[in-house]
Amino acid sequence: MAKLVQGVCSILATFFIARHLGPTTFGELSLAIAAASMVGAAGALGLEQVATREMASEQDLRSTLAVLYRVRLGGAITGSFALLAAGLFPQLHPEGTGTLLLILSLLPIVQAGDVSE
Repeated sequence: MAKLVQGVCSILATFFIARHLGPTTFGELSLAIAAASMVGAAGALGLEQVATREMASEQDLRSTLAVLYRVRLGGAITGSFALLAAGLFPQLHPEGTGTLLLILSLLPIVQAGDVSE
């Protein structure tokens, strides 16, 4: 039930945001969010599968989680710097998305804590 409510709310929010921003600005927002999501996924480095395998076989879960977190944080910081560079250099992004990329450059770092899930 929660997934259904979340999906309906997401569709409604997208609809109202698109109507408020207009096609050009909403397209810029969508491009920036897509770029940040792709960098975040690359920063994850497939660690969810590694975490599952290692936690099933290891006795020392604390050290395994610490190593996985450090690796994921390193990937997230690298991805954030890539988004930050893309936001700072106008030749690397379409006009209007620079500020959005700067704001969304924090997204991979915030998602780095998801290792424990």
